[in-house]
Amino acid sequence: MEEPALSQVMPGETGKKIDGCRLENFIGKGSVGSVYQAEDSAGNRVAIKVMKATPFIDSRILEAIVDGAKAVQGISKEAKIVEIIDSGKDGDCFFIIMKYYPDGTLGKYIEADSLSLTDKLKISLSLAKSLTHVHNAGIVHGDLKPSNVLMEAESPYLNDFYQASERLRKQNEVGAPQGTPQYMSPEQALGKFTNARSDIYSFGVLLYELFTGRSPYSKIAENVVGMVNVIQNSELIPPGKVNHKLDGKISAVIMKMLHRDPSHRYPNMRQVVSDLEACLNGGEISVE
Repeated sequence: MEEPALSQVMPGETGKKIDGCRLENFIGKGSVGSVYQAEDSAGNRVAIKVMKATPFIDSRILEAIVDGAKAVQGISKEAKIVEIIDSGKDGDCFFIIMKYYPDGTLGKYIEADSLSLTDKLKISLSLAKSLTHVHNAGIVHGDLKPSNVLMEAESPYLNDFYQASERLRKQNEVGAPQGTPQYMSPEQALGKFTNARSDIYSFGVLLYELFTGRSPYSKIAENVVGMVNVIQNSELIPPGKVNHKLDGKISAVIMKMLHRDPSHRYPNMRQVVSDLEACLNGGEISVE
């Protein structure tokens, strides 16, 4: 019996085949597609993201997402980035086949509150080192958040590099994804050009959640317009005042990343790595 076309796959539907891989279990739905656990022709477990253009998501954006997934492969052997096995298009649908990470996302670890302070620092440092390699390659992630970090034995791997595509580097050529509102830097929320310091802010939001279990903002808006107002008018509570067990150095590092003015944040991820190493090893940090 002939397999249904990829364009007929609906969110949550399993049993169909994509590029020789049979969809087994529905993992979840994101802002631009659905993710499935699947089995390839050799019997190996993989994960597949299936994306279809909608009135709100232009097909050129999906092309850029596929481009971005390819662009970051092979940046550095030391950078922990989700491994892409294959990608392509079938009809009006796009797909990305990637290695399956059985431990889920960092977001699940945060919800379960199952990590020790030392483990959280090690994960933070590993992510910071990977981002350093990414930025050194001239690539901005653009959508850092816990759900875009996949875990394997408490080792974090970066995923969904939407902004890595050459298509998206040409501003306004494509209606490019602007990220997830509650993780955007102030300049990103305002639609300005994003760079490594924008990633540093988003990384600060991610670490705030990792160490406190909550957002740095007192409320969350679901859209960009609302988040602009939240970001501009919220008074950020230092994470050390939310989690009283948190070392003051860690709190200071996160707050420096979350400065509204990009020029007052860390200038690069290398300095973030240095300060996180100091937090882990009991050294002195650069933040006053």
